[in-house]
Amino acid sequence: WYVEQVARSGNIRETAVLPYVAMLRASYPEVKSKVPTDLPTSRLFRGNGIAVMNSSLISAAEAIQIQLKCGSRFGNYSHGFESANTFLLNAFGERLLIRSGTRDCYGSDYHKNYMWDTQSQNNILVNGKGQIKRRCAKTGTMLDFSTTPELDRVKGEAADCYAEGILKTYTREILFRKPSAILIIDRIEAKEPVKLDFLLHGRKPFQIRDQHNITQQVGKAACTIDLLWPAKLNVSQT
Repeated sequence: WYVEQVARSGNIRETAVLPYVAMLRASYPEVKSKVPTDLPTSRLFRGNGIAVMNSSLISAAEAIQIQLKCGSRFGNYSHGFESANTFLLNAFGERLLIRSGTRDCYGSDYHKNYMWDTQSQNNILVNGKGQIKRRCAKTGTMLDFSTTPELDRVKGEAADCYAEGILKTYTREILFRKPSAILIIDRIEAKEPVKLDFLLHGRKPFQIRDQHNITQQVGKAACTIDLLWPAKLNVSQT
């Protein structure tokens, strides 16, 4: 069913795979396509530590999707360089809250020290520093995941991903009340007083009135962000 939708989209880059798919299918009986209305719209891929929560599987142009990465058995090495507890938000066919940056050259200063770093992602810095980079060992722990037609819930723990064991706890919990309400709860306990930076990245400049009214809009998609607590946050944009 998905392959048929891609073929109808006219996207040349995607349809280039169709001859390969046909070759793989050559020795098998023809399979009749079926719209995936009977599948859960959300799923945890435990091996690579990625929870993908969708309001619908039928059309990205009409759906909202939020992803959380935590507990990858492959660490944060190579293409899966994102730090534990990083999240992404996509809506109505647009990327709203993103991993920022485009690789100029593999291993360049920008690639190593920005894109591989927590600072390029929707995550948290502790005293201005991100998580340990490029570890092949398991990073973080996916504590919980559940999905229903009305509500998805995921929880990850990433305290041990920061150097020097400075954090006791960094639990990020995401509740997705379908189709369009998302609540993110971060519980952080440090061994000593620290400065925390809560990072968000967008494709366009954010419109900021105050911490309770921040908007990111790309095309026909938009999200309004309310940093509920603590009060009197210092909000800046670069």
